[in-house]
Amino acid sequence: MNEAANPSRPRRASSTAVRNAENYARMAKWAAQLHSIQQLGTRLTRLRTVNEIGQTICTEMNQLIACHNIRVYRIDGDDCVPVAWRGSLGEYETEDGEQLRLKVGEGITGWVARHGLAQNLGDAAGDYRTQTIPGTDDDLDESLLLAPMLFDDEVIGVIVLAKLGLNQFGPDDLRVLEIYASIAAQAMANADATEKLRAQSEALARQLNNQRELLRVTESILTTLDAQTLLEEIATRLQSLIHVDNITVSVHDAAAHKFRTIFARGVYAEQFLATEIPDDKGISGAALQTGEAQLVQDELADPRVLHFDDPAPHAGALIVVPLRSGEGIQGELMIERLGETAGFTSEEFDLVKLFAAHVSIALRNAAAHRAVELRAETDQLTGLWNHGALTAHIERLVEQRARFSMLMVDLDYFKRYNDHLGHQQGNSMLKLVARELRNSCRESDLVFRFGGDEFAVLLPSTGLSGARTVAEKIHAAVGALNATHQTPVDVTCSVGIAVYPKDGHDATSVIIAADRACYAAKRNGRDRIATAADGLALANEFRPTVPVELESYSAA
Repeated sequence: MNEAANPSRPRRASSTAVRNAENYARMAKWAAQLHSIQQLGTRLTRLRTVNEIGQTICTEMNQLIACHNIRVYRIDGDDCVPVAWRGSLGEYETEDGEQLRLKVGEGITGWVARHGLAQNLGDAAGDYRTQTIPGTDDDLDESLLLAPMLFDDEVIGVIVLAKLGLNQFGPDDLRVLEIYASIAAQAMANADATEKLRAQSEALARQLNNQRELLRVTESILTTLDAQTLLEEIATRLQSLIHVDNITVSVHDAAAHKFRTIFARGVYAEQFLATEIPDDKGISGAALQTGEAQLVQDELADPRVLHFDDPAPHAGALIVVPLRSGEGIQGELMIERLGETAGFTSEEFDLVKLFAAHVSIALRNAAAHRAVELRAETDQLTGLWNHGALTAHIERLVEQRARFSMLMVDLDYFKRYNDHLGHQQGNSMLKLVARELRNSCRESDLVFRFGGDEFAVLLPSTGLSGARTVAEKIHAAVGALNATHQTPVDVTCSVGIAVYPKDGHDATSVIIAADRACYAAKRNGRDRIATAADGLALANEFRPTVPVELESYSAA
């Protein structure tokens, strides 16, 4: 809360609004793309032949990514066989299957087929791996987007998009095509399985039914973007397909050379969550080293299996499958069936591997979505949570009926600091204040940038006495900056305290109570601490602060 007006605030507030609108537009676009991928993928899974799937891809791909040409290849031994293609401009319209046929490793399409890596070529003619299709122009300004169709870690096909002009595709286009190619691969694999099932036994018929069921359940996880909800969904959906006694998902910490369990459900869930596994030991280490899923039919007979520190290790069977990301293996999915007679069929092993491929995609989607959310909730200058995040966190605490306290911290006369040293130095001081606030709090406490030179602190499970202790630490730490950094203009702060539910019954009333307490501290001389009770005495003259969320703003 500031006595002096800042004429630049409306312009900067407008800039922030535009930036936030762009962030939300980006999130909305990505959500819409995910929805479109789901719809198109669902249609693909209903088709019965590879040719039908290829033609559908060519017909519907433009709904996701605008392009002038689409080609769909299947890998048959050493050959990249075109199964469908469609051109809508110039030379693209006259392409035929013989022109497009090539060997694995030949041209950029063959390179993707061999290496299994998606590619975005802004200038296809300038890439040494490309080769000109017979009858077309060698120097054509053309952009190419290619994604492998991966099934069970094997490239079974390639989708190629072309567009006239240079640099026509962006990173988002590549990510969308990779996800769609994964679903298309599943659809093609299902089509292959369907053709084989017509001539096979009832056991293979059950395998087809399992795959169909898998497609239905994975549709839900592919559109779940909250990480914890996703992990719960993965466990529930997998248990609906296969009977298991334990399910875990672990992440690979490459720096620490360990696997850390982030989710566990089952008989030994607590033990799994409390255990970190070296990435060069056990079945997890074998899966990481080979990059292949591991099936152990008898845990007691396999010397690689790591047992808990129990007098009698338990008998059972387990499957460990790597979860892949663009950079390698991001973690592992483990399922275990207990008992001396436990075991998994080859059909179940294949099903779990297939399921893990979709889990990998779903986890990447969730991580990408969370990264966008964090950018929208984070103050870019200080790295603290912003005002919008403060309201959301308070609402969650209120919903849980959990006791907490809130501090409102306002720097005193900070405009003088800016006027004397400039806004760049002012921004540097705001970063230092943010650091001191974090250092003054517990790990469980949350620190926010409320506005220009205003900060907020949430103290879970803390009453008035504990909140006052933290407020005193913050007050002293901010004041000490003047000596430790030899500031020519003193920096002090006023702190207001509010306690839930005593001083407010919801997010808005708690914030107002803390803000009013901070106003009382400033009104009574600044550089001091006040409570919500102190603020009530000044309720008639108090006006709530309107937060300004700016990346590099030093308030008056």
